[in-house]
Amino acid sequence: MQARHLMTWLLSAQWLGCTGSPPDLLPPGLNADEPYAAPAVQQYAPQELWRHNDGAAERYLRLGFRQLWTGRFQAPSGRAAQVEVYLMEAPTGARALLEADLPTPERAVGLGDGSQLGDLSLSWWRGHCYARLVATSGLDGVAGWLPGLGRAVDAGLAACEVP
Repeated sequence: MQARHLMTWLLSAQWLGCTGSPPDLLPPGLNADEPYAAPAVQQYAPQELWRHNDGAAERYLRLGFRQLWTGRFQAPSGRAAQVEVYLMEAPTGARALLEADLPTPERAVGLGDGSQLGDLSLSWWRGHCYARLVATSGLDGVAGWLPGLGRAVDAGLAACEVP
């Protein structure tokens, strides 16, 4: 299956401060180095965030957390990554999450408004959104394949840019 439709999701009217229609995190026809099956998506509202981020929920809420969508991409090769997209009240909250989650600068990869590639993860912010991919299998060569998947996800976050 071609890499597409992480979700034809991400809300409609709830896209606080974002322009356009809700983003399609894996637009049709966009291949992220190899095909990935679209994940089942879990959604968390502020009052439910502790179910996903029990230890850090309060920090996210203080920074203006509005919504979280998460799922797991799986490719036929065995590569897999967990994706998380946080919708924040303001871009400053999204940027603060990137800065807090990666306190020591790693490698920027040119995604969104700011990004960092770690050993097994890729994090970036775009407008009101903070996104993170964490490799969960196929860990050899993560720095080679995770940015491609990140670019595919980032293409769908364009609707989250501030006008």
